[in-house]
Amino acid sequence: LLFSSAPKKLEETVKSLLRGLDPEAAEKKDKGNLFLDQEKYGQVFAIKSEIKLIEKGFDAELLEIRKLLRRKDINYRTLRTGYSSVLEYLIELPKAIGVPRGWTTISTTQRVVRYTTPTVEHLLEKLARKREELVLTCNEAWEAVLESVSSKHHADFKILLEIVSTFDALLSLSVVAKFPGFVCPIVEKNDDSFLEFEDARHPVIEKLRNDIGSEFVPNSIQLGKKYKKNVQLITGPNMGGKSSYVRMSCVMVILAQIGSFVPATKCRVSLFDQIVTRMGASDDILRGMSTFLVEMRQTATMIENATPRSLLVLDEIGRGTSTTDGSSIARATLKYICTEIGCCCMFITHYLELAKLQEDFPQTLAISHMGFVESEEDENQIIFLYKSVPGPARKSYGLNVARLAGISSDIIAEAKTKSEELEQAMNTVR
Repeated sequence: LLFSSAPKKLEETVKSLLRGLDPEAAEKKDKGNLFLDQEKYGQVFAIKSEIKLIEKGFDAELLEIRKLLRRKDINYRTLRTGYSSVLEYLIELPKAIGVPRGWTTISTTQRVVRYTTPTVEHLLEKLARKREELVLTCNEAWEAVLESVSSKHHADFKILLEIVSTFDALLSLSVVAKFPGFVCPIVEKNDDSFLEFEDARHPVIEKLRNDIGSEFVPNSIQLGKKYKKNVQLITGPNMGGKSSYVRMSCVMVILAQIGSFVPATKCRVSLFDQIVTRMGASDDILRGMSTFLVEMRQTATMIENATPRSLLVLDEIGRGTSTTDGSSIARATLKYICTEIGCCCMFITHYLELAKLQEDFPQTLAISHMGFVESEEDENQIIFLYKSVPGPARKSYGLNVARLAGISSDIIAEAKTKSEELEQAMNTVR
């Protein structure tokens, strides 16, 4: 059924085209031996005939050399001088053997000397010219083939490529459907966007972790007005898996909406009109925009174009400026999403004070963090669980990441002391 829409005349066109081309040469990208139709590509075959005549000249010269030196065991040698360059038709002789005056020494070793004769040099010049001419002629012939196909059959081949691409995609999806741990998603047309996953996994990260003998920790998610939480504020320690968690959610939605099975035990989603993300941080030097300006412009575009059926993902908005300004911008943005847009949103932050917004939006905003276990010896040393759990994190544990990065213990100790002082001062102000 899929291929029935292919143009009928295209089959004969393809067969006719292939009859004039050598499949082995095509696979090797050898245009010199690609063309088979001597009548159609007469110039190519004429040059190849001239090259054969030159090669016969080398054979005749070799016979003369054997007679001259009275050695029947002499043959031409080829010397590779680089990745793609070679020296051909060299006469290799022991050092003790004398040669006629006029022979050119090409290279020597402890035991042999390699020469070329005046006749060989002349033939090599002719051969190089003809080989170059053959390359140019074959390129022109190939361009003519492409031009002919494009001008006469472009529309037909475009249809065929679309059919093959669709078939390839459907075949790939059928393979994915057989993967263990993948289920058929339920996609619902709903005025209010929502997503519900049980034991969902990121397929790419899972594959990479399996390759090194590790496992991906699955997570379950419920997000949408029907669950009385369409905005999820995600906190937790650095390296705790927050970004992977939201990326996994986006991939799950995309896979579900293209008709693919998904890596989960259950998946129900609404039809989203777009997934809009603001993740990472970089400046735009050519446009004279700082990292923070780029971040703000991206955020503005998201807010302006979002609809109630969108999925928004914001990762650490406001980190490119001072803590006070950044926290204020993050809070105002989060509040606007809750009150004005009403779409599904996953909002990652290290501004733990944003969790207080749940008091104002208990039916909209859910707070969670990526689970961890503190070390009994040092509360700044933690074990990541990579599991989303309800409630805000107590802190971001940046000192733990600094320790993992190899920052000296003296610097970390000083940072810990200062962090405790600042935290105490903030609590006093409150």
